[in-house]
Amino acid sequence: KKESKSESAKRNRGPPRINHTKLECPECDISTRSVSSWMLHLRYNHSITPALAGLALLCECGHESLSEKHSRVCTVANVTIIRKRDIPIRRLGDEKY
Repeated sequence: KKESKSESAKRNRGPPRINHTKLECPECDISTRSVSSWMLHLRYNHSITPALAGLALLCECGHESLSEKHSRVCTVANVTIIRKRDIPIRRLGDEKY
């Protein structure tokens, strides 16, 4: 039986790796080495996402991402935070301008 794409993705998806560099919150002094913890912290403590803050994650392999998914599948999975746009940080639920 041929494996579906979703089954293949689930099989290849491992736990997120611990990052070599600390990921710092743009709103407070919290830092972590876990991409998923960083993303959860932004969403639940500050109601922001990387996209709303004008940020992205740049992996050493060259992949740029707005989510944690890449850190689960990449063999390198060492990311740094980069600023994509110099904009005021918007919050979830804010009106678009």
